[in-house]
Amino acid sequence: MIFSLLLLCLLAIPASAWEQSFENHPGDEPQNVFSGGNIHNYGHGYIYRMYTPNSIEIKKPFDGYLGFTLIPEGTGSGKSGRAYIHLVNSDGIEYFNLRIGGIFNELTSPKYRVEVIEESSGQGVTIYVDGVERGSASYIAEKGTPEKIIIEGTRNDYVEVYLGIDDISNNYGMVGCDNDFVSETDDYQYYTVGYPKPDLAYMFTKIYDPNNNVIATQNISNYSELSIEKSMIVDPGTYSIKLFMHDNLSGNNYYFAQRNFIFNKPSGKSIILDKEEYAPGDQVQIFTYMPSYSSGHKVTVNYKTSSGYTSYTYDVTSAEQNKNWVLPSNAQGGSFFAYFRDSSDNVVAYDSFEIIAPLGTMSLTLDKSTYEKNDTVRITYKYLPEDSDITLILRSGTTNVYTESWRDLSGSGVITFNINGRAADSIYVKAVSGSNILKEATAKILSGEGFVSGKVYDSTTATPISGATISIGGSQTTTDVVGYYELSVPLGTQPVTITKDGYQQYTGNMQVYSFAFSKLFYLVPIVESDSNTLYGTIEDYYTGEPLTGTYIQIKNGSTVYTMLTHSRTGNYLFDQEGLEGTWTLTVTKTGYDTYTRKVTLEGDTYLSIKLVPVGGSQNIPDDGGSGGSGGTGGTESTDRPSREAAKESLTWLESVMPNLIKLVVVVFVLALIGWRF
Repeated sequence: MIFSLLLLCLLAIPASAWEQSFENHPGDEPQNVFSGGNIHNYGHGYIYRMYTPNSIEIKKPFDGYLGFTLIPEGTGSGKSGRAYIHLVNSDGIEYFNLRIGGIFNELTSPKYRVEVIEESSGQGVTIYVDGVERGSASYIAEKGTPEKIIIEGTRNDYVEVYLGIDDISNNYGMVGCDNDFVSETDDYQYYTVGYPKPDLAYMFTKIYDPNNNVIATQNISNYSELSIEKSMIVDPGTYSIKLFMHDNLSGNNYYFAQRNFIFNKPSGKSIILDKEEYAPGDQVQIFTYMPSYSSGHKVTVNYKTSSGYTSYTYDVTSAEQNKNWVLPSNAQGGSFFAYFRDSSDNVVAYDSFEIIAPLGTMSLTLDKSTYEKNDTVRITYKYLPEDSDITLILRSGTTNVYTESWRDLSGSGVITFNINGRAADSIYVKAVSGSNILKEATAKILSGEGFVSGKVYDSTTATPISGATISIGGSQTTTDVVGYYELSVPLGTQPVTITKDGYQQYTGNMQVYSFAFSKLFYLVPIVESDSNTLYGTIEDYYTGEPLTGTYIQIKNGSTVYTMLTHSRTGNYLFDQEGLEGTWTLTVTKTGYDTYTRKVTLEGDTYLSIKLVPVGGSQNIPDDGGSGGSGGTGGTESTDRPSREAAKESLTWLESVMPNLIKLVVVVFVLALIGWRF
């Protein structure tokens, strides 16, 4: 009778309560499971010695998502085989089967991460292996109530082949990174986790380096923001943040979710300052890098004080070096350079910065530290004496290529000058009175080409998109099978266009201000539904970066709908009943001009909105919109924007919280009666 009651309790627990794999339970070795074996709440097992096809059942009902890791093992040469997935409903009818990728082989690919994601239509699933789509199919029979998943393995050679299965998950989890890329000047990598906190259990994270070594373990409370010290992030490559739950009663650790970030080192000699602007008395962090150390290198930082022009110099003593230096309190305003020099005193790299002078101090400043070829330069001068002159010189290397002067100035004011495509790589400006130089300012002009690389992803599934055509600054390429692209483009602000059948076209701008630049893009799938919707992205007009915390209102007569964007992707969605006709759209955000336009809703309407910062150009063309399934847009992000994801993120906690509480109660009852796991 007791057993029957326990069985009823277990069957009452929804699928979402059975979280991902466990580790560190008593007898942590994976279980050897023969044909017809199964995995219950434990998250790993073996398909053993596949002389003939064997299979293993995962007792986790499929509810739209399943993730697990395949680990081929074996003896003898060859060690290869194939794997298949079967979904079975409560009537014992197989309603889906598909081969998972190609041949697996221990020697060439020791691990595969497999994700099975139900399509938004609910009529089939798509298989992803290591983030790459490997196949999809519609259901072959009525779906019914999902009951179990069968993983089948076969061998290709007459040898003993095993198939390990680990990290099984039917929950997306919630782990977010502050940045997807870590810089040498970052002090920390911040990340967040969110989950419903269970009783008699606690959550913790493990941080894995590119070699899969654990470099940190952190206990957490729900909805926490945590950090990883930069000193722990040493080797270039992909790092993983994995979220686990520890069950105090059973002692088991259950794997929930993970998020990756990338640390790249510069490819050549480089110097990087941690900020673009400093005030007198600020600390300046200077990072230098060379692929292999050679002696005699040094850094020289030029700046101006109340006593005149001076510099700060120090020797570089290692291939990678961080140096902290306090800018003197008597530093004067202006634009300056930090130079990385070799043993022959040649400049091998440089970075520019600006000093913001206190109010009331005589100053001469440029509005930027870096300009593009056709930019307008704004020269701001303050508190100049009578009969002062300002001279601007454009230089290419050490050669002056253009000079212009403004005479008999005094007090404060602004001068504008257009570079107009002149062949120069730096700007020098000075204010003089008689033969005395009062103030100076410098800036660099972008010239040459930069190397841009990254990936293009599906915004709904966060899987790479192959065959997407991407054009940046006139250069064009097509993404490969893992969504990767690389291009050489002119330095400066460049237009970006990305197209792919089945997706909204992305149009925007990218600021290529360094010689090596990484950028991720997400394409929004074309949406079709039976009702009218309005959805899209909100971005900065100049940088193309998505904007969060943006207030959006649509109004038709007395009917008003509003929302505040919270997603880091800048996505928004209106799908209320009765959306039809022409609506007035108003978008506001602190620091940006208000955006207003009329939009007529016919079917699914996609509208990409680009906000102009306050003080930006007044001649900004309309960013357009679309009706039906057409239009332009997209987003650059590391989140997963979609209509479905937006809804799911709001209901996830509501659905999972009671299920986890039920799980903890059942485990507690089992422990009281002496049940052994």
